[in-house]
Amino acid sequence: QPPAYPPESPSSVKEYLEANYLNPELYVPTVANDGRVWDVDWFDLARPPLEPSAPRTMLVPAWEPPFRRRSSSSSEQQVWDPESVQMEMSQVFDSGTGGMVPRMPGPAKDFVRGRVNSRPFRPGGLQDDAAEAAALEKAFPEGARNGDWVRELMSGGPALNAPPGFPKGLDLGQLKEYNSHWKCFRDGEHVEEQPASSSNDSTDKYSVQFDDLFKIAWDEDDANIVSHEDDGEQLAGDEGTNDVNERKVDKLQDASETLTMADTDKQETNAREDISEAQTDLDKMLSSEVQDTRRETSGLVDDKPAQEGTDWALVVGDNSIVANFHKLVPDMAIEYPFELDKFQKEAIYYLEKGESVFVAAHTSAGKTVVAEYAFALASKHCTRAVYTAPIKTISNQKYRDFCGKFDVGLLTGDVSIRPEATCLIMTTEILRSMLYRGADIIRDIEWVIFDEVHYVNDAERGVVWEEVIIMLPKHINIVLLSATVPNTVEFADWIGRTKQKKIRVTSTNKRPVPLEHCLFYSGEVYKVCEKDIFLTQGFRDAKDAFKMKNANKFGAKPGTKSGAPAVRAGTQGRNPDTSSKGRDQKHPKHHQTNSGAAAIQQSTSGSRRSESSFWMPLINNLLKKSLVPVVIFCFSKNRCDRSADSMFGADLTSSSDKSEIRVFCDKAFSRLKGSDRNLPQVVGIQSLLRRGIGVHHAGLLPIVKEVVEMLFCRGVIKVLFSTETFAMGVNAPARTVVFDTLRKFDGKEHRRLLPGEYIQMAGRAGRRGLDTIGTVIMMCRDEIPEESDLKNLLVGKPTRLESQFRLTYTMILHLLRVEELKVEDMLKRSFAEFHAQKDLPQKEKLLLQMLRQPTKTIE
Repeated sequence: QPPAYPPESPSSVKEYLEANYLNPELYVPTVANDGRVWDVDWFDLARPPLEPSAPRTMLVPAWEPPFRRRSSSSSEQQVWDPESVQMEMSQVFDSGTGGMVPRMPGPAKDFVRGRVNSRPFRPGGLQDDAAEAAALEKAFPEGARNGDWVRELMSGGPALNAPPGFPKGLDLGQLKEYNSHWKCFRDGEHVEEQPASSSNDSTDKYSVQFDDLFKIAWDEDDANIVSHEDDGEQLAGDEGTNDVNERKVDKLQDASETLTMADTDKQETNAREDISEAQTDLDKMLSSEVQDTRRETSGLVDDKPAQEGTDWALVVGDNSIVANFHKLVPDMAIEYPFELDKFQKEAIYYLEKGESVFVAAHTSAGKTVVAEYAFALASKHCTRAVYTAPIKTISNQKYRDFCGKFDVGLLTGDVSIRPEATCLIMTTEILRSMLYRGADIIRDIEWVIFDEVHYVNDAERGVVWEEVIIMLPKHINIVLLSATVPNTVEFADWIGRTKQKKIRVTSTNKRPVPLEHCLFYSGEVYKVCEKDIFLTQGFRDAKDAFKMKNANKFGAKPGTKSGAPAVRAGTQGRNPDTSSKGRDQKHPKHHQTNSGAAAIQQSTSGSRRSESSFWMPLINNLLKKSLVPVVIFCFSKNRCDRSADSMFGADLTSSSDKSEIRVFCDKAFSRLKGSDRNLPQVVGIQSLLRRGIGVHHAGLLPIVKEVVEMLFCRGVIKVLFSTETFAMGVNAPARTVVFDTLRKFDGKEHRRLLPGEYIQMAGRAGRRGLDTIGTVIMMCRDEIPEESDLKNLLVGKPTRLESQFRLTYTMILHLLRVEELKVEDMLKRSFAEFHAQKDLPQKEKLLLQMLRQPTKTIE
């Protein structure tokens, strides 16, 4: 093993001695502090640091949210100089926006989305219940409200030992009586009164004296009163206010004199046992002042009985607005190159007045103009506006439409584009998340536009609309856009009662482009409805054609050869997968196995030929009558794909259309990566688009759906197979709408289409300004619908707006963070409880009448 230490040699010993003893070096950290002297005050170290306590009030600018910047001329460059008000810190950092000053903003990164820890803003419309009174009682302790603290300060008595919220405190003994002079003013003359109480030398030397604490503040108040009285003009203008002040001073003077007399008796007896009449009068006076203050603060609490009979939904029907529109609205926020309709002028007039509007208009009537004007007003006022849509397809299209006119951003579950923009387009779920998270952007929002409000009937997502409407703060105005529904005024009345603001309701009487409804059977078109009138003769003609075609089928006996062709003819129009399944079951399994890929290819080609033979007669008929572009609604994704694939031999576009489609697709799909460009869905949709055929459903990629929508709006797609999502507010009207079937699967069962669903989809027919009439065709494959069902579908009343409100765990957790709104309050304000709350007084009267009726005793 090697030695533990290297062997010593004369040279190594010499180097060690020279390094340690002959060449000394100074240690730099030690030498740097040598020679310095520090003056240490050891007594000062023992003293605790005395820092000022946190301020309880602060000065903040006063402004009503949202802040609207006034437009000034270029010559007048005025700087906004707000009026500063003194606010409590608890109010500034509170969640409420009811006062002049909203709460302090949070971090910039959470400006749009908010934080989970942030408290939501106070919902609007809560001033009509006991929430305001409860907040007032919470802000002022009991002693401040009933006058105990004032009596203790003026006449002495037991002081509070423990501060509010602390379990323990410090006993400082009895309070000393207030030893000061009252300064009173009568008839403009200063009168010096005697001391309110004489000092007592026998008072405990450890008592607390508040004379020096409040004397300076009271002297400043007296000086302000003197300065106001010296000003003759202000005195003449505020004579009524001075009279009130004089009466208050007289009351306080009389109370002080009475308290002085009571103090002499209190020295002989215990103060807790002797309560004078003057103190009782003071209690009454203070309690009355507190009640007056509470009434002034609550505001709407006392007005609630007067507001119970108020009509919150006001139906607009004044022709003077349309006649004098340009005089009433001389400076429009945005100019339109066309003449506005009546309902558009009415809505714009009330938007200029800053009121909420409910627009119930037919499909393609121009409801987007109202939303566009709200965006223009927000841009003019330097505020923000939010446009909510039920589905992403509408959000994407509105973003494309408004992108060239306004400063627009897009917020959906898939993408976030310019969230700091002035005008934001988002889904309703995004807005609900922003409200629950208390996003600071809410304070800047002036308008919220709810498009497709009739989507509130949706069983799964309809509750989101009710949540958002209830949670909106009071400074936000609401614009609601909906299709025609029977209970528009009822729904608007619920919103008005919930938000405590008037809702102006405007609507349309008829469609701008009328519709005609037809049945397509056996290659012929039969008109069954025109101008909302059901044509019985057209339905009978279609029924007669059905009977003539199926006469052999109904007349033949089962098992005969003559019946076989009729059965095949009847099954030809049915669902191809069902008919092929029945044919396959007739053959044994080994035959299917031996056939292999050839059998599959043969069945697939057969189904394509069956679908093609079914759709091509209709497409050729529409092409001859120039009724394209056409939207064909199929109620399943698989049905859309198979129908589009079956038209493999159709070519509906010209050479110029093919060139435009190819250039557009190459530019759009160039955003995809190299491997994604060769996806089967991307390659297949391009081949369909070049032939003028499109597919649109939820199973497509987002970029594919967007390409199909944009090409259809350009008019190069002649036939579009789509599910019902394309009908929900997408501004892409066609000339003709075709229904593959009148039944759909809603997730639970196969049912007939509702009149509201049919009207929504049929409303895509008819391009305003291009077509004089829109055509709606219903396909009849192997049967004709019943006359009663068809009449109810075409001319029946649309579906009423009904509440789909339900409590969810997420809603309950969010509401636990809102002090002013409980779960019971949310239930009470829902549209489901609207009728019960509205009819409650009548039901109470009816119950009292029933109770007053004599009852018979049972023997």
